[in-house]
Amino acid sequence: MSLTAPAQGSPDAATRPAHAIQGRGPWRLAWERLRRDPAAIASATAILLLAAMAVTAPAIAHAVGHGPDDQYHDIGLAAGYFGGVVDLVLARFMDVVLSFPYLPRCSSSPPC
Repeated sequence: MSLTAPAQGSPDAATRPAHAIQGRGPWRLAWERLRRDPAAIASATAILLLAAMAVTAPAIAHAVGHGPDDQYHDIGLAAGYFGGVVDLVLARFMDVVLSFPYLPRCSSSPPC
């Protein structure tokens, strides 16, 4: 018996149903694994929601009537009115917000 010749008693290749091996790529394997992980689904949902809010934020601010920096004025008014701990917390919050590099903030508002 040779390796290329069919064995005696086996059906011919033409009559045998073709069962192709289903290959799975790395993306499909990753998707199958991650879709069963609840933490991965929750994280992906949170990331997508944050991305959607970031994309729609300028349109919402324009619809409400806020300019690019009006929210900073609102925070300053609240901090000045309440003072004390509120002023301290809002000042530290603004330090964190304004510590991000200038360029990403500049991309959402034309007059940089």
